[in-house]
Amino acid sequence: MDKCYPSLSHKEKEGVHTMGQRGVHATINKDETTGRFVVHLTTVQWSLHIAEIIKFALQHAGKDGYSQTEFLNCLEKTVQDMAHISAFDLMDEDYKFYNRSRPMEGGYSIVAHNHEDSNKEYRLGLDHGDGTFALTGNANTFHTRRSAEKFVKGHRHAQDAVSYLWDLDSNLFTFFAGDWGSLRAYDFASDEIVTCQEITYSIAQLKHPKASVEYNGAMSSTRIIDLYEGELLV
Repeated sequence: MDKCYPSLSHKEKEGVHTMGQRGVHATINKDETTGRFVVHLTTVQWSLHIAEIIKFALQHAGKDGYSQTEFLNCLEKTVQDMAHISAFDLMDEDYKFYNRSRPMEGGYSIVAHNHEDSNKEYRLGLDHGDGTFALTGNANTFHTRRSAEKFVKGHRHAQDAVSYLWDLDSNLFTFFAGDWGSLRAYDFASDEIVTCQEITYSIAQLKHPKASVEYNGAMSSTRIIDLYEGELLV
């Protein structure tokens, strides 16, 4: 992705108007004191392009006025604090409704300038009013990792979009689709785009030019692609 695309996550993208493309964004980590697995999860109304947005942000971190750590902190804070969001968005100043909204304060949004596109201003994260805070916290604890993953991947809001489970201990992102859809994703092992239910990328792989994860509503899949641990070739 070479340029910041106006509003990658909103329904106005390419003139498409639907009721939403729903997914979940979740984090998992192991509490070393209790040995339990802690999951934070937020439901998302528009989650079709989240893998593209994360890739763009990681590629541009350190170049557009924010660091990789700042971006990941923004992403994590959103998942940990919000019960529901409209979208974790990426939009630039050319988007027709850009000036009708403002970034949410408190670490939930980043305003940056695209070094590859004449320093054009863009926003990453939440717009003001686009998130519902979890009033009592949204942490869920599980005795086993299997039960934690089942809770996330079987969530009723993981529907017709790209969802993810981010392992905070290993910094791995597992992108997945609901039962009646699938993903079209780049597989580093086979060097091709494949159809699968889920795929796991490292941060380095997400930054790679070939990294790609798109939702495919035309068919389902049970294929799981684990983390590729070989050398990354350009």
